[in-house]
This record gives sequence, structure tokens and C-alpha cells, in this order.
Amino acid sequence: MKTSLGSKLWLHTDSNPEEIVISSHGYRDTDLPAMFSLKSFLDGTTLFFMVPDGDVSSVNLNQVVYGQGTRMYKYSKEAGSMVYEYYLQKFQKSSQKKRADRHAPDGDPSSLESYGTIAQSVTSQKKYSVPGQLRDWRQKQVDKHGSTGTTGAGDFKNRGVITVRSGGPRSQQSVRLSEVIRLAQTPPHAFTVFWCNFCRSHV
Repeated sequence: MKTSLGSKLWLHTDSNPEEIVISSHGYRDTDLPAMFSLKSFLDGTTLFFMVPDGDVSSVNLNQVVYGQGTRMYKYSKEAGSMVYEYYLQKFQKSSQKKRADRHAPDGDPSSLESYGTIAQSVTSQKKYSVPGQLRDWRQKQVDKHGSTGTTGAGDFKNRGVITVRSGGPRSQQSVRLSEVIRLAQTPPHAFTVFWCNFCRSHV
């Protein structure tokens, strides 16, 4: 299900997600370095970044939704963390032929991201919520990829996905990371765990 989250974001969910994946393009302006504190957000607010600051890559969405992605960096309110302010833009494209961006590792067409594949991700994760099925799935990953294939799989949570809206046919609006968190914590929502799956490039 895709619903509006303010005027700049989409929230993709199946039932009631416990955690949120932010999927977008991302960058920060090094000429105007800005940071924000997590102290002003809800208790338990935690951010996991999938790539280090300055990295222009990101991770396949399914890996993050299913809990396979490696947590590169963790920031939390309880640790008094300060976080760089990133500007996020829409990642998904309407044309399959033109959708060849960094969320498709090595040009793999099966991992190209669209609203349709996001819906499939949040819906299909249900089958991993049953302990026995998750265990069987993890064993298949070991058989296929070795032990590294199950990185993070043991902490499965029901995850929703936040994406940035385009802003119109002739514009590409940006939204600040702090604003995304704020909107995701505005009633009736109260999400506290965020998996930041966007490139952290510098401009």
C-alpha cells in the first residue's frame, strides 16, 4: 500500500511496519556543512546507514527490506548522535528503459527499483516472518553464497519503505533527512528505526 507522508514523501507498507527503509538519491553540500541532533526526536530513534559518508553507491532494496544488508554506521538518540544533513531526491523512474541507476548493482536488471518492485518487497517479506521459513531461507543463502550471504538476516523486522515524490513533471524536489524523520514521527506515525539506503555523495 502506498500512502502520502506529507506532500513530499510516499510511505510503502504492508500491515504495520516496525522499521523504515529510506530509499532515495542522497547528497550533502560540503560548502554548507550542516548537522542535526537526534536528541529532538522520539526516544529510541536510530539510524543505520548502508554505506559510509562520501560513498556514491547504495544497496539492493530487497537486501535491506529482508534484513540482509550490513549496517555500516549507527547513530542513535541515546548516544547523543549528531548526523550530517543529507538532501534526498526521488530515485525511482517511470520508464523501465531509463531506470539504470545505482540501486541496480552491476547493471542487474532484476534489481531495478520501481514502485511495483517496492510493493513486492514489502509484501513478500511476510514469508520470512515465520521462524522456520526464515531458518530455511538462511540455509539456502549459506548454500548459495556462503556465510556472508546471511549478514544481518537474523534480525528480521517488518519494514516499510519511504520514497521521495518527484515534485512534478518538470521539477526534482529535495527533502532533508531530518524532515523525513520528523514526518515519519508525526502522528499517527511514530517510527524510530530507519535504514538509510541512499548514496552519501558530496557536492
